[in-house]
Amino acid sequence: MHGFDLTGKSSKMVKPKEFADIVFESQRNVTIRKKPILYAGETVFMDKVLISEYVLRVPMSSDDESVDKIMSIAWMNMEEARDWFKQDF
Repeated sequence: MHGFDLTGKSSKMVKPKEFADIVFESQRNVTIRKKPILYAGETVFMDKVLISEYVLRVPMSSDDESVDKIMSIAWMNMEEARDWFKQDF
């Protein structure tokens, strides 16, 4: 498995804040709909870098009612994004 989070930290803690806001909103939508959502598109961060990405977010439940976990599978063109994400925000 590549890149999974076991920290228990909120996605709102991701930097930069603009990216955290996008991630949090997509997670919130999955929690509300209680159905998988595929996000596909291009995002421009801070008018500097274009990132093409595909993210599948799947709601999961330990009680078959409430969404208490979200599994995410993502692909993005990291060659273009790598240097941008290395910045100290």
